[in-house]
Amino acid sequence: MRERVLFFDLLRCVAAVAVIAIHVLAPYRNELGV
Repeated sequence: MRERVLFFDLLRCVAAVAVIAIHVLAPYRNELGV
């Protein structure tokens, strides 16, 4: 059970980093016209 909680915690961290990366890269993507 503990391993499952750790997995979800890791997944939540990855999701948070992905959201931050998207927000940070969005302006650059608009400039590049991607």
